[in-house]
Amino acid sequence: MLQTLAVLLEAFSFCFSPSMKYFTFGSMAAFILNFLLIGIPGLVFFYPALPLLGSLFGIRSIDALPGDWKWPTAVVVGMLWSLSFFLFGILRSFVSSLNQWPSFLLVGLYLFITCLVCSGCWVIAVAINRT
Repeated sequence: MLQTLAVLLEAFSFCFSPSMKYFTFGSMAAFILNFLLIGIPGLVFFYPALPLLGSLFGIRSIDALPGDWKWPTAVVVGMLWSLSFFLFGILRSFVSSLNQWPSFLLVGLYLFITCLVCSGCWVIAVAINRT
């Protein structure tokens, strides 16, 4: 039991390394804010996914989706959005050349990763819940 705990602590120590601590805390803050904002970030991320949802499923607005699953899905997408901070931190840690990029390119890369994660979540949710 103690050996398993030691292995888990060693695996999670990467999250609090000096290069990852800001991304980890940002991810935690975004996760908590998603609950305080009752899923509004997940709903906001529906709109970047709308062109993809329109071409795949013919959806033009969130009102076109049937059922009561939209708001819980928005909460879950917001929770998964918080993981995009962490994914960007891992990418930036392992690709050392990213540290030399200008900050506006890094922000653009982060926004791309965010839109990719959230669009993928909405596509999966609509594909599962479509009737």
